[in-house]
Amino acid sequence: MIGIDIVLIKRFEHILFLEHRDAIVKKIFSEREIDMLIKYRYNKNILAGLFAAKEAVIKASLNCLKVVDLNRIEVSWKGKDPLNISGSEVEGVGRFLVSVTYDEVHAIGVAVKPE
Repeated sequence: MIGIDIVLIKRFEHILFLEHRDAIVKKIFSEREIDMLIKYRYNKNILAGLFAAKEAVIKASLNCLKVVDLNRIEVSWKGKDPLNISGSEVEGVGRFLVSVTYDEVHAIGVAVKPE
């Protein structure tokens, strides 16, 4: 199954300037992802790309992940395990391959669940 999500980067850029930015970021991103965002100074493209990848995973899961918190879907930029999903209710969902790309306007996430 394949899941695709596209987001406007501009929609995420405003989060960077909100007073409660940290609370919003913690609802969406895992601790490791937040560390990466801090390392890259909350780059708006990375922020939007990670979100698009998470949404793509939910779509590719055929709604098996419909109630999972986004911060429990962790996207890694390198390594042999590009995706980690935590929580006992999602065991058996399987493995996903994830790709993210962006330009100045859009970020796109693609997730594939191999058969």
